[in-house]
Amino acid sequence: VAVVPLKSKPSHYKAIIRVSNVIRSVLSKQSDRVYVGSQPVCKVYDSFYILRCYNCQKYGHHSRGCESAATCGHCAGTHETRNCNVKADPLSASCVNCVHSGNTDHRHPANDPKCPHLLEHQAKLKKTIPFYLRK
Repeated sequence: VAVVPLKSKPSHYKAIIRVSNVIRSVLSKQSDRVYVGSQPVCKVYDSFYILRCYNCQKYGHHSRGCESAATCGHCAGTHETRNCNVKADPLSASCVNCVHSGNTDHRHPANDPKCPHLLEHQAKLKKTIPFYLRK
C-alpha cells in the first residue's frame, strides 16, 4: 500500500493498493468504487507497471547489469538521459521504443504513460491476469 499526492493537485492523494483477482472482481461488481458503509468514497483505476531500463530504455530489465549502449529516454540519442541537452524542448522528444518498433507516433519521451509501445506491453500483461481473462 502506498499513499501519494496527485501531481495535478498536491492537496489530494491517491492510494495504490495491490489486490487479488477476487477482490478486483468484487470492486468491479460495485461499479469500480470503494465504499465506506453505503457511501462511495473513491473510484478504482487499474495500473500496470512495466519494468523499463533507465540505461537502454527497453522493457523487461533493470539498468543494473544492462550491457546495451546508453540511450536517452527523452530524445533517443546515444547518451544518458541525465546528459540530454535538449530535454527542455518538448518538440525534441522521441521514444526509442516506438522508433525501433516502427511506430510513427514516436514524438514523446520513453517514459510517457500514453506511449503506444508501453500500452502494447500493458495489454499483453493484462492477458496474463485472470480477472481480465474473464471480462
